Parts: sequence; structure tokens; C-alpha cells
Amino acid sequence: MNGKKKHLRAAALLCGAAAIAALSYFAGCRTASARAGRTVTFYATVTQVQGGSLLAAGSEDNDVNHRGAFDLRISDGTKLLAGDGAGITAADLDEGDLIAVTYTGAVQESNPAVIPRVEAIQLLAGQR
Repeated sequence: MNGKKKHLRAAALLCGAAAIAALSYFAGCRTASARAGRTVTFYATVTQVQGGSLLAAGSEDNDVNHRGAFDLRISDGTKLLAGDGAGITAADLDEGDLIAVTYTGAVQESNPAVIPRVEAIQLLAGQR
């Protein structure tokens, strides 16, 4: 009987551990999914303008994840704005311009980091 109790206790502990692991996994998936859909804005300096993308260096004022080099992909859906909110084109941006970058989705972790879903790039006020 004593051996049977040990086996039952071990089985109960294994079932409990499996349930906790499953709950943790699904909670993590839900958190990652919510994070992937959120909108993020950070500040950067344009380092190069090249056709359908910009290379930019994240400002030291950003959190640590937005301080490196970025390849910002500009699509037809990307809003390009002057500091006053008026529309501009990529040709209006120059090296050294300070910009606010708003994006959604994942960032491709490479060097530079690629942001494929840039929602808006706004030239910060006072730039021109």
C-alpha cells in the first residue's frame, strides 16, 4: 500500500506539473500575439535614404530595443508626414533628419534590424 501511495503521489505531481506547463505555454502565446499586434513609436536619425526604405539610427532616448540601426521599409500604406502633419514623400527626407517611426508587427533581428510594417514616419518639428 505504501508503494501504491508513492506512485499515485508521483502521478498527481506529474499531472500538476504538466497542467502548469500547458497554462504557462498558452499564456505566453497569448502575450506574444498581443505584443506582435501592438503599435510602437520610437525616435531615430535618418542615415541613408534609398528608394523604398530608409536606414536610421535609433535615438539614445529610446528604450534599449530601439537604439540600434534600422532598415525601415516604406510601403504604399506608410504615412509620411512633416512636423505639422502635412503629407511629404520619401524624397523630402534627408540624412540627419530626426524622425518619429511608428510600426506594428515583428522586427527582423538582423543588422540593421528590418522593420517591414512601418505605419508612419514623421519628420520632427523644427527640422524644416
